[in-house]
Amino acid sequence: RYPVEDFSNDQAYPVLRVIDGDTVEINHDGPAVSVRLIGVNTPETVHPSRPVEAYGRETSSFTKNLLLGESVYLWFNTEKQDRYGRLLTSLYRAPDGLFVNLEIVRYGHAYTQFPFKHVELFRHYENQARISR
Repeated sequence: RYPVEDFSNDQAYPVLRVIDGDTVEINHDGPAVSVRLIGVNTPETVHPSRPVEAYGRETSSFTKNLLLGESVYLWFNTEKQDRYGRLLTSLYRAPDGLFVNLEIVRYGHAYTQFPFKHVELFRHYENQARISR
């Protein structure tokens, strides 16, 4: 089942920019903060020492279409930051509650190395994306 969360008492944060398909920047109570989306990995487009990977531009465009000009709710897993200082979170688009991370699995792949709440659902959506090509 597609997860529906209640964010009626939560603050939504404006998306400032999309860095690539799985990383965005939000206004988190003042300063701009990088956010790495939990459970998804997309082709690189901005790595300092690697070329743009196949379908990287397409996944970045997909994420931009989902999020530019929007605000998002944050849902944290157990770890709140990665080793690069980025917030590790799931994003839900305000006000419609679209589970952004799960939508992106259609263009990237489920990143299940670390456990998170919806890991089996992400694997299912990744498999469906492969079947439908």
